[in-house]
Amino acid sequence: MINALDNPVWRELLLGQLDERVKAFDRNTAMFKAFQESEKAGKINSSLRPSGSDCLRLIEIGMRGQFPSRDPWRPVGTEILSWFWTLVHPCFPEVVQTHFAAASDPSRAYGLTLLATQSTPEAAASIVKLLGEYPLPDGLPPRFFWEMNKRHAATGSQLFPKMLVDAGPHLANVMNFLNVCLEGSALTSEALAPVSGWVASESLRLLDAVEPLQQSVGKQWRCDEQYSSMRSQLGVFLDLLGIIPGAPMAPCARAVELKDPLCAFFAIVSTLKKNLPPPDEAILLVADSFQTRVPLYDQLSRLHRLDLFPAHLLTFESFAAASMAEWLLYPTELGYEPTRLDLMAKVSGVDEDKEFVMCLWKVSAEGHSDFAAASGPYDANAPIGPLSGDNTFSNFTEWGSRTPDEHLAEIVETLDQWRVEWCER
Repeated sequence: MINALDNPVWRELLLGQLDERVKAFDRNTAMFKAFQESEKAGKINSSLRPSGSDCLRLIEIGMRGQFPSRDPWRPVGTEILSWFWTLVHPCFPEVVQTHFAAASDPSRAYGLTLLATQSTPEAAASIVKLLGEYPLPDGLPPRFFWEMNKRHAATGSQLFPKMLVDAGPHLANVMNFLNVCLEGSALTSEALAPVSGWVASESLRLLDAVEPLQQSVGKQWRCDEQYSSMRSQLGVFLDLLGIIPGAPMAPCARAVELKDPLCAFFAIVSTLKKNLPPPDEAILLVADSFQTRVPLYDQLSRLHRLDLFPAHLLTFESFAAASMAEWLLYPTELGYEPTRLDLMAKVSGVDEDKEFVMCLWKVSAEGHSDFAAASGPYDANAPIGPLSGDNTFSNFTEWGSRTPDEHLAEIVETLDQWRVEWCER
């Protein structure tokens, strides 16, 4: 099939990928450089521009082709398929569908993503057909769900509830897509009724697993890899119980008693959706958590129940702390919720005649000495509620190593190095 390609550059490139005499690193580098050059020139203006017949052949090669392993790099087939993600051609749905059964799991994943990038009825029909016959591949890239949310919410009534049952490791992403479908009226909550029992059963199974792991002291335990996965799954199922009409609510009644505020949050919201009163203690637990304070506020606002949000947390400092914690929770930063956030100083300034505030924090966290962090800038006149600041960060400088003024000076220096001019100092 490679020799049948019209484009000689593609022929040479793919024949080179078959040559096991060439080191895997060199084969990978050759493809990377060729694709990089095509991106710079624009794919349809580059030397790799495929003819119409080559589009069909190349997608078939991507779906069915067997190339020597290039571990730890992606298989050649997925590289070919992902190259086409930003292109449009009417042959894509038919050729992916035709060769899906014989494709490897990675090629199925990248082929489905190619279909998701197309906005045509034919692509949508192929997605519905393939997901009706096959489970979701394990290796689906995030791009698949991003494209589905953007282009294919109208397929919701045809994909659910099967897509939910088949979600596997993609449960959180499938739930996000389900919510997009519900919000766009492409799916009704009644359509999920057939899986009500399954959702309740999975909720109880996960509750049995997480209840013995609850801890009254500390916060880092919630980010343990195994526990974190279970709490995320449980959150999805608790969320579904509030969506599906007539779903049994016993799992939510158990979940509001957990020490983990994220699990309790989902249980509270579902309980309120079913017009049931959640315990005051659970609401306070969730509002006290830096991680769940803003989601709780947002959901209570949507449900017109902000009267339940603790009044003592309706302050600028409360929501600024949640904003700081949101940054710290990233896996590349602290990676878990801090124990305490003490607001040590506020720096104000003016930008385009608008007053802003930057916050200096002393952060206390398990496994760390106290360190300095900054959040903001925030509109000084914003109403009390969730806040967001583009310059929230920390150098993790130990708090006791400097005075507060010196920490502020370091923040100003860092902002200058990033060429951020958030206010006149």
